Amino acid sequence: MIFNISYKNILGGLQKVQSVVEKKEIKPILSTVLINAITDRVEIIATNLETSLKTECAAEVIEKGSVVVDAKKIYEVIKEMPEEKIGFKKKENNWIEISSGVILFNLVGLSSEEFPEINFFDKEDFQEIDRNIIKEMIEKTLYASSTDETRHNLNGVLFEKITETEKEKLQLVATDGHRLAIINKKIKEVNVNESLNIDVFEKGVVFPRRGIAELKKIVEEDGGESSIYLFCKENKGFFRKNNETIAIRMIEEEFPNYTQAIPKDTPTEAEFNRLELLKALRRISVIAEEKARAIKISFFKNELMLYASNPIMGEGKERIPAKYSGDKITIGFNARYLIDALSAAESEKVVIKIKDGDSPVVLKPSDEEDYMCIIMPMEIKE
Repeated sequence: MIFNISYKNILGGLQKVQSVVEKKEIKPILSTVLINAITDRVEIIATNLETSLKTECAAEVIEKGSVVVDAKKIYEVIKEMPEEKIGFKKKENNWIEISSGVILFNLVGLSSEEFPEINFFDKEDFQEIDRNIIKEMIEKTLYASSTDETRHNLNGVLFEKITETEKEKLQLVATDGHRLAIINKKIKEVNVNESLNIDVFEKGVVFPRRGIAELKKIVEEDGGESSIYLFCKENKGFFRKNNETIAIRMIEEEFPNYTQAIPKDTPTEAEFNRLELLKALRRISVIAEEKARAIKISFFKNELMLYASNPIMGEGKERIPAKYSGDKITIGFNARYLIDALSAAESEKVVIKIKDGDSPVVLKPSDEEDYMCIIMPMEIKE
């Protein structure tokens, strides 16, 4: 294996795969990257077995080949080199020579046969979907997924195809047991029917939080490409954009019946300015105890009052205007849950739908019919 490549190309490729590389020393091979030199480009592949990422870089390939090398170490070496063309050469016993001008490194490598076999199904027919839609849907759900890795069925985002008013839509759902975020969108696909023909989405599949976080990075990149290409096979979802493909293994455990958590009876609602409440919550949460972030919101006629107290720090109180004409209700919340939901929304006005002080509330942007967040109240001792 011999190739020459620009500093920018190789550094960018190595940087992208760093977050996929397994940091825990359970399987040392998962802390490496596979470098493939093929024809006119170089593939850089990393995996933690749950999520795999392949990125391709243009290169002058003199001799095809492949090698496995420590992901962190090669990235650190390349990062400190001058911004000039860099030469790579595989030597005996899988050592890899890296050179640029008077700079020469020899790094210990491994045979590519030791790296986990990953099929990215490059020759399959991927379906084209709008990148901006997927980006928005992930941003409005990922925050609500559980970070507790022992709760496997909550530690991800549900992708399912639904039919609403005779229109097929893609719906994403996430919950950690304390809040629930739901968004659905009509996905325009390139085929004649403008439908998403992914069979596994009919019954719904759950992709792990970490994998979706990696996908989020790809869709957020401004590469001038407006589409993401999607394909599902062998219990994995494959998402491709430009020269990157990410493979995410589906969670096999069943997602909970989230429809039971959606309140059916919320007779009272308050409408307010989203940014006003968001800023007030951020101020008040400074005083709230750091672990629970417990605050109280009291709903009065035409205003909300936010209150937090902390035996060590003191107390804070703030009122903001709102359209509300119901009886006075006081509800305890984890401020972070409200902040996350409001940050994900885009509307100027937001509505909170309420039943009583002990029931879940529905937070819904005024002009975003396809997105809502259900938040459980919390008991706050006086």
